[in-house]
This record gives sequence, C-alpha cells and structure tokens, in this order.
Amino acid sequence: MFANNEIPVIPDQNLKPRALCYSEFAILHSGKSRTPIYVAQRLNKGIVEEKIPRSNRFFADARLPQSERATLEDYHQSGMDRGHMAPAANMATEESMDQSFSLANIVPQYSVNNRKSWAGIERATRKYIMRAKGDVFVISGPVFGPNPQTIGMNKVWIPNHLFKLVYDPITNRSWAHWLDNTNQARVGKPITYEELVRRTGIEFIPGLPISKHYLAHTEDIQSISTTHENNTIKHVDIYYDADRNAGPFGLKMGQKIDELNKLMDLKQNDTNSGWYHATTVPTPYPDFEEYVLSILPEEGLCNVAGMTGPLRTDDDKNIFLTKFSKLESMLTAKYGMPFIRLSNKEGGNLAEKIHAGDPLVTLWRVKDSESFSNISTVKIKAESISKNEIVINLVYGLGDGMKCKKLNLVSKSLLINLKKPSRSVADR
Repeated sequence: MFANNEIPVIPDQNLKPRALCYSEFAILHSGKSRTPIYVAQRLNKGIVEEKIPRSNRFFADARLPQSERATLEDYHQSGMDRGHMAPAANMATEESMDQSFSLANIVPQYSVNNRKSWAGIERATRKYIMRAKGDVFVISGPVFGPNPQTIGMNKVWIPNHLFKLVYDPITNRSWAHWLDNTNQARVGKPITYEELVRRTGIEFIPGLPISKHYLAHTEDIQSISTTHENNTIKHVDIYYDADRNAGPFGLKMGQKIDELNKLMDLKQNDTNSGWYHATTVPTPYPDFEEYVLSILPEEGLCNVAGMTGPLRTDDDKNIFLTKFSKLESMLTAKYGMPFIRLSNKEGGNLAEKIHAGDPLVTLWRVKDSESFSNISTVKIKAESISKNEIVINLVYGLGDGMKCKKLNLVSKSLLINLKKPSRSVADR
C-alpha cells in the first residue's frame, strides 16, 4: 500500500502505534488516541470504478487490545459522525467494504464536515484516480491538538484537522488536502507534500523525489483571512502558489495539444476546434470540477479556466458567496487590487441579482507577467445557470491575449456548449 515499499517515518512513538493490514488498505493505529494515525491505500481506475453496496456495519476491531480500541458505545449519542479515513466508496470487494467499517479506520468527525467538505475531497481524489495512468498512493489521517477533546468512556480523541495526501508516481506529482474538523470548514487549495510533512512531523513517503514545480518555498505559502460584509464568513486558507511555479492549474502558456494530451484527457468541442475541456488538470483546485482550455494550432495554450459545479442558492445562499470571497481575497493577495470589481453590489439579495442576469465579476490585469508564468489577466465570475443554481469561473488569460480573443473564456455556458455540441456558441 506504500510508494516504493517505504513505510512512513513516525517520530512520536508515544501514540502507541500498531500496524493493521486489511485486504485493500493499511492502518497505523494509535492505542493512545484510539484512532488511526494514518490509513494508506494504493488505488487505480480499476479499483475505484467498482461499485460495491455499502455495508454500514461498524465494528470494534478485535485484533486491537481492548484498552487501545474504540467501541460503538463511544460514538453513540456523541454528536459526532464515524468518519472513514479509507472511504467505503473506494472499496472494490465485499470483503474490503466490510473491513472499511472497522473503528480502527474511523475518527470522530463533525457531521457537516464528514458529509460535505470531506466527502468532496474524497470525490475529487477519485476523479483524479479515474484519469491517472496507473497506481496512485493515498494516505489519510487525523491531526490532534495538544489537549484534544474526547468522546465516550474510552476517551477517543477528536482531531483538530484531517489530511489526505495524494501521490502519483508516474507523473511525480503530489499534493495534500488539509481540512479543519469543524462544521464550518470549507475546502481550500491543496498544500504541498513538503508542507504536510512540516505540519504533521511525519515523513509519509521517505525519499520522495518531488519536482520543483510541486515544492513550495516559504514565500509560496500564504495565509488569507477573509470576511464579507456582516456575514459570519470567516476562514483561513493555506494555499500553494501553483501559478508562480507551474502556471495556472499546473499548465503553461504555449503548451501544444500533444503535450497537453499527455498530462490529461482532453475532450474537443465539436463546434469550435480551439475549445477543449477536462475534468482534471496537473494541479487541480478542489473547488473546481471542470476545466476549459483554449488551444491554438501555432500559439498553443492561451486561456484556461476552472469551473465549480452548480452551487444551489435555494439551499444555502452563502455557499457561492463564501467561495467567491475566498477566491477574491486569495487573488488580491497575489496580484494586487483588482482592475475591475463588480462584486460589491449594494442592497438586495445577491443571489436574486445574479439570477436576474447581474453577475459578480472581479478582474485583474497582471503587469509582471514573467513572474506569473505569462499570465496577463485573471477573472472570477459568479453567474446563474438555472433559477436556483450559480456557478463560479476562474479564468486565466495567458500572453497578450489578442490571438485568443475569439476563444475568450467567459462563462459556464461554454461548458454547457461543450457538453451539448448541437447548440453552438453562435446560437446563444
């Protein structure tokens, strides 16, 4: 289950570590926290695409000494979910499905966190694995504070944070998701392997040779705190400045179609030979489900956009605003004050205004393009795609942008056109 057959190096032996092997995942369990320290999986498309009925039969693993294990009673009426570290949805056999419900694979997790934010990270990881060319190694686990809260008679520790490390040895890419264990937590941009090791003290893949494009230096890690008007939307995101190191989403201006096809699976839009879309890119951002590229035969890649999935405004009207505010603050910290800002609209309901055809838009013009992989413009836009759904686009213009003008990426409707070739851009 481990890359290069190298087991992670754990400096803190006070956690009473004990290794447990299962058919499709491996656990290093802590007899002190009564949770996993980490759970490791080796996954590929063939495993992930299997659909096994969920068993939902949680159990205390009898291989652990009674004094070191959690019980079902610890979680009963605790107010916490039993959060999988190796997801049940990753299991390819009935045996492994049953094994995934061992409490050795479980941590106390806040319910909204488990069912929304963490579930989104798990889905994004599976989507990447479905596109990968071979095995992908995934290590997940909890991170505890100095004085962790507990649940149950056995005092099972509640983690402060959760992490998921993804390593693709074929492309030599790695990244990690880091999520606060709260109901308010929102998924931020991935951090680097190097940063994960710094935060946890665990060398998960000893001797991992990471490309410089995927190593973060101190100046590339920034903390962004954002608030929006009177809403209690407050969050801190630690993000990796992928744009400075490898271009937006890990792509660079001028890359040709043959090179890009080696990095991802592209689908060409039948209505316009310059449009392509993909569900993954070399450096994916967890907020985005689709990516659209403008590629010209001679100039190569000249525009790239990331697009969120539909955000429903009849369920929670702050979801789109939280995401938009997070992106706006992150990009302002990186590129300076916006050139155009149409996001501070006065009065009324923002979602209703967007549905009425008045989108939120913020645009940056990047002067020092050489420092940012030839990025010339950056734009975020929230717009309506149905009466109760909004989508957010993050669009990068590369180079001078003039030769890509006819292929300018502006809206989610482009993606709709890509999926529905019979409806051309001109028909709009």
